[in-house]
Amino acid sequence: VVQPQIEGEQADTVYLAPVVPNVLRNGGFEVDHDGDRQPDGWQVRGKVKWANPGIAGQRSLALSATASSPNASVVQAVTIEQPPPSTLTVACLLKTKGIQAARDGEGISALRVRFFDQDGDKIKVETLGQWDGTNYWKPWSGIVRVPAEAASLELALLLIEATGQVLFDEMELFWQLPDDYDRENLIVDGGFEYVSPWSEWKLDGGSRLITPGLHDSRAMLKLSLTQPGQAVASQQLVLDEPASS
Repeated sequence: VVQPQIEGEQADTVYLAPVVPNVLRNGGFEVDHDGDRQPDGWQVRGKVKWANPGIAGQRSLALSATASSPNASVVQAVTIEQPPPSTLTVACLLKTKGIQAARDGEGISALRVRFFDQDGDKIKVETLGQWDGTNYWKPWSGIVRVPAEAASLELALLLIEATGQVLFDEMELFWQLPDDYDRENLIVDGGFEYVSPWSEWKLDGGSRLITPGLHDSRAMLKLSLTQPGQAVASQQLVLDEPASS
């Protein structure tokens, strides 16, 4: 088990994150070179606008819905490298404001990935995350297996039959797990960029995420104590058996 931790009566320790390549275009929604008041690289439907300032830049992207117009979406198409990776990771910062069902609708904000084969036929749809209610800015990540026959995908940020607003920033997509770019590191997400209820890291006591992190990172981990106790972030590693001689 790997676990950054502190013990004692009062202490602070902060762990920073590495920079990892991102497949998406304009994942921070900052760029609008053609001046159409929509983020370049994304297809927009419904009530979508910039929110200034962003949590990690000048802008974030806000999807809003009302009872009379309960759906909104932002979509980006991505060509999948060949041969396809076995998994992909999607990560972002998000915030929700008063999301609830419109009439008898689903009443959620969601992030979905649609996979297509080389003929353009849809072969898989995966909902990686969905949220309702009101939540302040927080980092989120999800992992999905890529079908062996997949040639492209669409990443969709959605409001579905809902009222309220969801804001996204620092949207990223990675082939494989982020640390697959550095196999010398056995720890998954050693920079604490993608901590979620389903991630490898488990946070206890006075351990929490701070957003944004330093040096253009999305988040960092802070271990803090104001009274006697313990703050721990732990991850379990499975080590390979040594080769027999």
